[in-house]
Amino acid sequence: EFLHAWNSYKQYAWGHDALKPLTKTYRDWYAKPLLMTPVDAFDTMELMGLKKEAQEAKQLIFERLSFDENIEVQSFEITIRLLGGLLSSYQLDGDPQFLKLAEDLGKRLLPVFNSPTGMPYGFVNLRTGKTRDSSEVVATYLVKSSKKSWVASGNFDLSPQQKWMAPSEGFKQSVLMAYLTGNFKSYFAGKSVPPVNEADTAKKDSLSKSGDKNREIVASGKGRHLVIAANASFLTAQFGGMPGNIVWLQNIVDWLSSDENLIGIRTRTMVDRSIRKDELKEGGATAAIVRYTNLLLMPAIVIVAGLFIFFRRREHATVVAEKTEEKKS
Repeated sequence: EFLHAWNSYKQYAWGHDALKPLTKTYRDWYAKPLLMTPVDAFDTMELMGLKKEAQEAKQLIFERLSFDENIEVQSFEITIRLLGGLLSSYQLDGDPQFLKLAEDLGKRLLPVFNSPTGMPYGFVNLRTGKTRDSSEVVATYLVKSSKKSWVASGNFDLSPQQKWMAPSEGFKQSVLMAYLTGNFKSYFAGKSVPPVNEADTAKKDSLSKSGDKNREIVASGKGRHLVIAANASFLTAQFGGMPGNIVWLQNIVDWLSSDENLIGIRTRTMVDRSIRKDELKEGGATAAIVRYTNLLLMPAIVIVAGLFIFFRRREHATVVAEKTEEKKS
């Protein structure tokens, strides 16, 4: 499959950034091609032992790739695709020309870090070094569901013992995790400050602070970065409609962490925990039982089982030998 994709790139998009396989044409990210595909694919060729293809890509990169271009590029994408690709190519191939190109590109990207917040600007001109924030929010999909997934409606049960029935239609691929960068506007911009529930602030374990009543809303943020995973709505009505779902979620936290601090995050209204807070505390009775069971009981069981199997086999061998002697006599 890799060779099929590479040969198609050579035939229809040679010297450009990417292949458009359906139309058998090419696509360049910017006004000047930066050889995204060859740079991105060279280290894979080296790892796969495709020496001929790697030499073709290497020759193309050294002959045509130049970053002295008056073009504005995305700092994030250029860093992960080109800078990362050139450094990994140098590590695998050892040709100093790869390192020279990477160093040149790295210096041209440095101005993006000269921001008031310390977070990199979204765009930079490779020749002039002029930077700017993203005027719009740019999304990069990190994780998607399969094309055979579907969205559950109404209350749903997460019990693994149930039998899931897939619908006959309505399959849809969904974005599960995305990286967003750009200028964001607060949902509460121009609105009144949401009221603080007095009952909540009176609770001893409340996370609310006394200064929340006088808090101000940050209307917007420039050059910000967000990673969004799934959708928090599954913790609301649909998810909470089944009492066992909350317990399931909390038990998962316990099973994966077994950490006193993380277990303490669990809601105080639930008492049926799979692992109590101090159950595995150092020096506790449960911890000692588990430790000595692993050290003494399990080896003893293995030894007894081995001796049992040994004597059974020896007894069987003796019976077989006696029957053989009887037949000979």
